Amino acid sequence: MTDSSPGMPGDRLRAIADGFLDLSRALDRSNPVAGLQSLNSLAKPYATAQELANTSLFLLLSASSHPLAMDTVEGHYAVESLGHCVRVGTTVTHRIACALQVAAQYHRIDGVNEAAGRLQPRPAQRQDELTAHLQAAVPLAKEGYTRATDAAQALDAAVHRRRREAGQAHAGTPASHDEARTAAIGSTATGLSPAQRGALRMIRRGYARLHENEAGKRRIETGTSTKITMATYESLRGRGLINSESGGRPLYSGRRLLLTHAGEQALVNLESAPSAQPPLPGRPATTSSAANRQVRR
Repeated sequence: MTDSSPGMPGDRLRAIADGFLDLSRALDRSNPVAGLQSLNSLAKPYATAQELANTSLFLLLSASSHPLAMDTVEGHYAVESLGHCVRVGTTVTHRIACALQVAAQYHRIDGVNEAAGRLQPRPAQRQDELTAHLQAAVPLAKEGYTRATDAAQALDAAVHRRRREAGQAHAGTPASHDEARTAAIGSTATGLSPAQRGALRMIRRGYARLHENEAGKRRIETGTSTKITMATYESLRGRGLINSESGGRPLYSGRRLLLTHAGEQALVNLESAPSAQPPLPGRPATTSSAANRQVRR
């Protein structure tokens, strides 16, 4: 829909998500002062935000004309999320541009007194205005990370649906083999705790990354309020339901967690299984009214 290169269809969108996340961290850590020395430090995030907006726009135009955008709900949602990426990237670029303007306007400690025709000291309160522009850009960049990740997940789902439908149209794997494999994976899924199920869903959406600091301590970051503990990570990895991307980003900068085939099928089984309805308060948890009458006799 946006890229025919090998790998997951949404990988290019995940690269945009990574860019937004890195940008939010860079802006959050920055502390420029209103002056000439800030121009160079602001130029790089400005160029990054502009590139993210332009790339999102290019992918939006490409995706919107693809049949998946018209024929599937997931494709429609991917296009919608890409539109948000364009908005967020453009707004972040504008905020950083405003900070650049403040830094350029107050590039000297003193300024021109037009009435006197000479330089005189200028107040320093403009530092607060510059900082405010950058701090307003941080949550926007984090939103861009979420929107791009959602677009990638939706695109993967759209392509997966199309491939599954195409496979069903041809004589594929015997039904008995599929049923046996599904039953085996289903038995694994039934033993998952609520925390493990929630972690699998977060990982499927592309939100989870494995980080390690300089001291060797590891943690899972999701970029949301949902937490994944290392105990949950190790348990899912031990069951063969998840792994982490290889190569690319160093471990201390974060490696994306991925579902294995077994993990994908476990989620499918969980979401397709009928949910048990709890008994109404004050009534016995029996399966039929006939059973109730038999007990009363």
